[in-house]
Amino acid sequence: MDYAAPLKVTDLAQMANMSPSAFHLHFRQVTNMSPLQYQKQIRLQEARRLLTVDAVDAASVAFRGGYESPSQFSRVFIILSLWLQGDVFNSAYVTGCYAPQN
Repeated sequence: MDYAAPLKVTDLAQMANMSPSAFHLHFRQVTNMSPLQYQKQIRLQEARRLLTVDAVDAASVAFRGGYESPSQFSRVFIILSLWLQGDVFNSAYVTGCYAPQN
């Protein structure tokens, strides 16, 4: 599978003989996430596999996973790893969505 290939909902919808909005709705009902969220999760799983099993360096993993730069991959990897572990507070803090109250 080419993880770096862009995911185009319009192409997927056409293959499923659906409108893009109907495809998005049905995709979310089946997977409980949007097509983009699903692609990010799949890319993250492949990145983890490459880093742990194949011992590929992070920069190579970034480009093989479709990220524009190793720093972008690193940010997404940390945020999604925290999110998938259920650490919503830390992922919100890392993304800047959390502002501590004084």
